[in-house]
Amino acid sequence: MRVALLCNVDQAVYRVGDEAIGIASAAQLRQRGHEVVMISRQEKYGPGGQPHAESIPALTFPWPLDERDRYLAEIRKVLSGNHVALPAKDKLFKIMNQLRGVDALVIGGGGSLNSNFGWLVYERLATALVASFLDIPVVLSGQSLGPFLLLSDRAALKELLELCQLVGVRDADSYRLATQLCPEHPAIFQTLDDAVLLDADWDHPKANRISVTLGDNAEPFTEHDYVSIMAALIDGLAQRTDAEVEFVPHMADPDRPRSDVRIHKLVAAQMSHQATLLPIEQAVDATTRLAASRWALTTRFHPVVFGLLSGTPVLPITLGRYARSRVDGALANWGRSNASVPLAALWDPATGALRADVADAVLDALVAGADAERSAALAVRAERLDAAGRWWDQVVAVLDEASDTADDSDRADASNPAEAPPRCHTRRCHPRQRRPARRTRRARPGRPLHRRRRRGDCPLPLCTGCRRRPHGGVDHAHAEPPRLPRPRRPGRAGAGLG
Repeated sequence: MRVALLCNVDQAVYRVGDEAIGIASAAQLRQRGHEVVMISRQEKYGPGGQPHAESIPALTFPWPLDERDRYLAEIRKVLSGNHVALPAKDKLFKIMNQLRGVDALVIGGGGSLNSNFGWLVYERLATALVASFLDIPVVLSGQSLGPFLLLSDRAALKELLELCQLVGVRDADSYRLATQLCPEHPAIFQTLDDAVLLDADWDHPKANRISVTLGDNAEPFTEHDYVSIMAALIDGLAQRTDAEVEFVPHMADPDRPRSDVRIHKLVAAQMSHQATLLPIEQAVDATTRLAASRWALTTRFHPVVFGLLSGTPVLPITLGRYARSRVDGALANWGRSNASVPLAALWDPATGALRADVADAVLDALVAGADAERSAALAVRAERLDAAGRWWDQVVAVLDEASDTADDSDRADASNPAEAPPRCHTRRCHPRQRRPARRTRRARPGRPLHRRRRRGDCPLPLCTGCRRRPHGGVDHAHAEPPRLPRPRRPGRAGAGLG
């Protein structure tokens, strides 16, 4: 079976967590005997990365809400048979053509199904709509939903969940929201983040080092306060542990050192301890750096997941409800509750500086409980990895069942020609039916000239009116054309006689 896998991969800004999800998900499908075709941004491939041998371009939705709604409406029109609703060069037609060559669609995990990234909600819905149109089963895996959702995004998310045969979410808040949106859905499950099955060395020997990963978005705080608080907090941990500090970015453009790389430089400049600033690295390399560190401090999600897997004590700092919902969900999957620290609790609004009393209590508790935290994380790791593997067994079982059902339906159609779906009889798809070429040919109204293509390589669906394919972006006209009198040539018998 060929499975199309949609993850946030191959973007201009490299994201370690998203790439880890894509790598791990593809590996799980391949281990179970399936061929994987990535749905890719096709922009960049990370530091030193190479493009896939085969990939499908991802749909690109605009950021403004009104433009997103308009593009989604145009896609719906195309799927309903109006192929001139979008220009012929729109990538939707290429994506539809390539998706005809796969048997299933898996939408990989992440934290993009919320209104902070509303264009990604629409992208996934549109891709699922295309898959549903092509009778391809859809599975959603390892997602966080919400918590912030506009009404339009909430409706789009509900429709997406309804299109999926199987839904997996990675935290309790997302499970609660999914079941509220689709209370009748028969297959919504809480699972783990898909990156937990990344093939990395989680038992790497640990150096006395603090692995620091900070996101560059300081909202709702000012960047000045955010930088000063994080610098003081890292200094406090380094002083207590006598550990070296290493900044490991998880999000940055390899060619333009911004995002995490930029904020790391600002924080390191305010620290009293020396720190090592690293560039963005491939997902497995960045993950191994954290696994080889005795301590971790982060405002991002995946360093928390990797710390739990490797037994590295992590101090997770959350800046808002979105971050706290995801991080607390990941910690709860490992049996830990209320383990994240809101930045608001460390922030003195009067001065914008670190509250020393709260920071001392947090750091002292982290250092004192490090051994217990490490032991507890490693004690449940095997069970958690086994649960993640069983989830992918369930994914493959659903896809195989859908494929078997489709095969049975095809055999039934073939045995009963009356129920068989209509074929495309245009000469573009079936060159053997092409008439001998003429030196000059004119396209008759409603029937454009067709270019020779291989049999069965038709990118467009059947026209709902005449059950033929409207190639070249020209829809068939089904109204009876007006009948005009045929002009007579001069000189014929009876010409000009009353």
